[in-house]
Amino acid sequence: MNTDVHPSLYADALLIVVEYLDAKVLAKISCVQRAWRYALSSPTAQHLWLRALGRDWGDETAAGPPDRKCRGQPPHCLYREWVMFAGGCCPVAQAVVRAWKDIETWLSKNCPQIIRTLRPGATERQLRAAEATLGFPLPPGLRMILRVHDGQFLRPRGRWQSLDAFCGVFGGYSLYDDYVTMGLLSLGEILALSSSWNSQGGRDSSSLIFACSQGSVKQICIDKVNGAVASILGQAVAFPAAPEGAEGCAVQRWFCEYARRLRDGVYAASPIFPLKRSPSTPCLYPVRSSGPHGPAQVAVTQGIRVHASVLFLPEYCSHPRDEARGTQAYTFAYQITFSLLSEEEQAAAWDGSLGTFQPLLAVQLVNRTWRFLPTGHDPILASGPGVVGLFPQLSAGGPSLTYTSCTQMPCPTGRMTGSFGFKEGDAEAQGTRFIEAACPTVHLTIPEYIY
Repeated sequence: MNTDVHPSLYADALLIVVEYLDAKVLAKISCVQRAWRYALSSPTAQHLWLRALGRDWGDETAAGPPDRKCRGQPPHCLYREWVMFAGGCCPVAQAVVRAWKDIETWLSKNCPQIIRTLRPGATERQLRAAEATLGFPLPPGLRMILRVHDGQFLRPRGRWQSLDAFCGVFGGYSLYDDYVTMGLLSLGEILALSSSWNSQGGRDSSSLIFACSQGSVKQICIDKVNGAVASILGQAVAFPAAPEGAEGCAVQRWFCEYARRLRDGVYAASPIFPLKRSPSTPCLYPVRSSGPHGPAQVAVTQGIRVHASVLFLPEYCSHPRDEARGTQAYTFAYQITFSLLSEEEQAAAWDGSLGTFQPLLAVQLVNRTWRFLPTGHDPILASGPGVVGLFPQLSAGGPSLTYTSCTQMPCPTGRMTGSFGFKEGDAEAQGTRFIEAACPTVHLTIPEYIY
């Protein structure tokens, strides 16, 4: 084609042809000849690069990388800045950057105090210096996580002594008097903690701890040899924290799955520590799950709603090597939330086989019955008055009540089910209805991803 005859027509035709190509191909095309480069960097082509920024880097606002001065640059220049920031168009880097965007968006809306703890990203010089100290390259997923944010400021007044200690970006949970949140370590903390941990017991330096809770109760590490992500139990690597064999690297899958759960509403924000000024944190007890075998389920009995969710706690398990000795114990925490539907909601959900609709205006919990069913073992039964010493009262359409507890299983799979006895009005009322509210069956299993 003669580009000197109709240059404007030629440029328009070129833009139509490249409309469906990705940014990497666009960049290669722009290097073929000057006319093509001009066409792809012209104002009429910027929508292609803007779309690529959102699709590849999650940068819909065309803000550019966090540590580069990009104000006022056109989208095609911003895309180049992102490539330089990430060290190339690596799919792992792009996935991690997009995941960070999702996490930051969710935190800004639900947990703004956590956003303020995120440190600026590590520089390329710092990353290369760390790799020289370690003697091996950092896994690409972990490298990119730290490139965007080099850990968190969580210890401003001594080791995990302030409320900021409960601002771990990777969420947390409460169980009885334990309050655990897991934060992202900085590059310097990763080197120091991993060196200390690997030097104990004559271990080689094959594991990098990159996330841990206050007091290091809960830790997640990555293996330098095979890239596997795992939780640490005591002085040994215990349970895989991300599945193997999928595309990308394990730490990227682990990180991106966490971002997806935030984005899709699997986790909700709530204070972990029981103080009025305690910051909200992503709560790792799931509020929703897909399918009947998911970790969160709901049952409604005559207007009494019971929401049950489970959380596997590797830090409170015995080590897998104890299974051969017959002393293995797998710990699952569970969170139960009670609520009494409004009169309108009760009417809509009423089972006609129960007769004429009679709304419940108020109820009080009287007792509980649990059946834990470990696979291949005898059932574990538990019953008693109230829950954790409480006898909560619920009113129609009123606030819910949540409590947490845990169980230990002799095997890694099983189910839990049960029921809760409620008295209409209050426990002392005479001649009122007694409702046995079903607890939904929840499957207990070691999850693919551990946070």
